[in-house]
Amino acid sequence: MVSLHYSRGVPVLLRLIVAFLIVGAGGVMAVPAEAAPVVPPHGALVTDEPITDMARLGDRVYLAGGFSHIGEYSGAGVALTSSSGALDRSFPQVDGQVSVVIGDGAGGWYIGGDFDSAGGFPRSNLAHILATGTIDGAFAPKVDGFVASLVRDGTSLFFGGDFSHVDGVPRSGLAAIDTTANTLLPFDARQSGAATELAFLPASDTHPAVLYAGMGQLLALDPVTGDPLSGFTSDLNGQIFSLATDATHLYVGGDGLIAVNPLTGARDATFRALPIKFDGISAFDGEVYFLSRVGGRLLAGGSFNALGGAAGPVVALDPVTGSADRTFRPQVDGKVYDIAVTGDAMWVGGDFTAAGGAPANNLALLDVTTGRRDQSVTPYLDDQVNAIAPGADRIYVGGQFFMAGAVARHGFAAVSAAGATLDPTFAPLHLPGAGTLTAGARRLFLARTQFEGYDPSRRRHPFRTSTSKIVVIDPQSGEVVTTPRLAPVHDLTGLAVTGTEIFVARRRQENRRFPANVIDVLDADTGALRRRLKVLLPGYISRLAAGDGRLYVAGSFRRRRADGRPANLAVMSISPRTGKIDSTFDPHAHGPVYGLAPTPTRLYLSGLFDRVGGRPSHGIAAVDPRLGHVDARFAPALSADAVTSLRALPQDLFVHRYTFSTSFRSLMTGMPDPLGGGGLGPLVTTAVATASGLGVAATIVTKVGGQDEALLSFYTQTAR
Repeated sequence: MVSLHYSRGVPVLLRLIVAFLIVGAGGVMAVPAEAAPVVPPHGALVTDEPITDMARLGDRVYLAGGFSHIGEYSGAGVALTSSSGALDRSFPQVDGQVSVVIGDGAGGWYIGGDFDSAGGFPRSNLAHILATGTIDGAFAPKVDGFVASLVRDGTSLFFGGDFSHVDGVPRSGLAAIDTTANTLLPFDARQSGAATELAFLPASDTHPAVLYAGMGQLLALDPVTGDPLSGFTSDLNGQIFSLATDATHLYVGGDGLIAVNPLTGARDATFRALPIKFDGISAFDGEVYFLSRVGGRLLAGGSFNALGGAAGPVVALDPVTGSADRTFRPQVDGKVYDIAVTGDAMWVGGDFTAAGGAPANNLALLDVTTGRRDQSVTPYLDDQVNAIAPGADRIYVGGQFFMAGAVARHGFAAVSAAGATLDPTFAPLHLPGAGTLTAGARRLFLARTQFEGYDPSRRRHPFRTSTSKIVVIDPQSGEVVTTPRLAPVHDLTGLAVTGTEIFVARRRQENRRFPANVIDVLDADTGALRRRLKVLLPGYISRLAAGDGRLYVAGSFRRRRADGRPANLAVMSISPRTGKIDSTFDPHAHGPVYGLAPTPTRLYLSGLFDRVGGRPSHGIAAVDPRLGHVDARFAPALSADAVTSLRALPQDLFVHRYTFSTSFRSLMTGMPDPLGGGGLGPLVTTAVATASGLGVAATIVTKVGGQDEALLSFYTQTAR
């Protein structure tokens, strides 16, 4: 059984410094000191790296980003059917990590680890899941630290870990609860340190009941008082990760494996699972994390290369001599943290990619006698499995994972526009997920432009010089296609697509604040150049948008009046045929424009401006799409921040600010809509219209895989 394995690294996304994004007022979110746990909504699709953009085409929503896998959020614990290994998604989600699981004797489980919530209920590192798959509402002890080990004797539940109080009562690393009254028992070992592993020996005619604990040393305790067992002494010192006992032996695993007399602590010299290291006599490579007596054998799992004369990390030993059964060959290629046996089946969990001679993702089902792989399919788990325990008709699996049943999607995925279900037929081999995703009539286009948005540290140079490739994607298969064939673009600054044409904006001069620009108009079917539009004013282009027979060009452009005074433009309406500037269109934005969202009746602008049409307007405005006159009914109360992007949705305007804060605002008034994005509001990073509402990608700060504050991206659909 796994113990203190909570320091292992997690995916790159989850190692980000969350303090960077928790920026208080105006930021992504201001997390109050007593904030309720945040987890993705039920049925949400999560990714192992961020979702950076989305687009809808037909009956699909396409997700782009840096992810490699996508799947439903499972939390740190899942239930599988015992017969087939299929996921039961009705079970409660647990945040953080689950490090230890034991049966409750009635078909349910007690779980321990490092978590704040289970099934939507606040739980402090210890919880009870009933056989029905629901959280026991009456069992809610408050443990102020990590729970690493559990053992049960009737209605007494013993638990160990790295904590100092239970329900406010001092208990240092080891405590016990009456599971009938749900009250702390008087048991108190009065020891220091964390109890990394526990085992229980029931009373018999020849000996009393004994609780064994690994707390940097091997302890034998009275399970009622916590006092040391009289006559038991042990010279063993070191981290203990696994314990197993029977009437004649107590097996102890850590940086080696030994057996001692369960009543005296004396070492059993006849049990020699070579090599042995606990006493430093022999070299032992690795650790023993799991021990259990199964039938006439002692199963051992861990990170060792060899034990008892057989290759690790899983061996079956003679419980008397420690010699390995060499016909037992599980062939696991990593670390094994826990094993559960049900009949002839052996569930193996850990951190590995293959078991029984076949690929596996941290969980595998093997034959308990031979170690051969069972043909039942176990779900993909994105991180290590710490604990496994059988229940009535389910197997409960806990660990550091948060995705169960996920599939590989390298930077690109498609979901149904009618529901947040992954499209299994859309499986591109690999696509570069970074960049802006644009939907055409029959193709998807993915490109990174040179405009990087507002950066307060370098406002005069919002560009980087490079050559970009516009990736053309088949929306049915997800594969990159060569029709239309688009050449790489040097200093790409904007992209817009209509039914028949592709507009590609690029700079023609470098190292100038107001460079010359051109817009190449390409055939949407062949990629052939139809015409080249010269942008008549020098400046920088931040965004292109096509609508109602017009091409809008946003950025900052130098213009002077007849008397020589500056009269710069921030957004132009030009003819998509000739490039001629429409002189009747001028919103008079006082500052650069970064975002455009055209609708039939309004053109929404965003950027670093404080006035539009002579009226105060900080960062966002609505104007007439033909004349550019400001619409006074649209009056959002925004502070003086730059709005880097925005997107018009059926009922709301989705606004993204340079401080990483986002919001949904009424299309009519610009005022905040608290119901926008299904109430997810400031968590949303991008959104698109779907068949019945919105598809939103969001990033939350949550507890994942031993990280108290981790970033997790997910996609879900909401009514609005």
